[in-house]
Amino acid sequence: MGEQRVDVKQICSNTPVIQMQSQQTFSDGALSLITLGIYSPHTIKVWCQEQVLGETL
Repeated sequence: MGEQRVDVKQICSNTPVIQMQSQQTFSDGALSLITLGIYSPHTIKVWCQEQVLGETL
C-alpha cells in the first residue's frame, strides 16, 4: 500500500519516453468507492518512441 513508483526507463529500455499518463479509470473509481477511499488505484500508461532497426530504403 502507499506510494508506488513506475520505472519508465525499465519499460522503454533504451528508447526515449514520449509520454506518461496517470489516470483514474471507471473501474479504479469503483474500487475506491467500494472501499470508501481506503484503496484508491490509478492506471498508468507509458508511451515509448518507436525504434526502427535496419531500415533500408
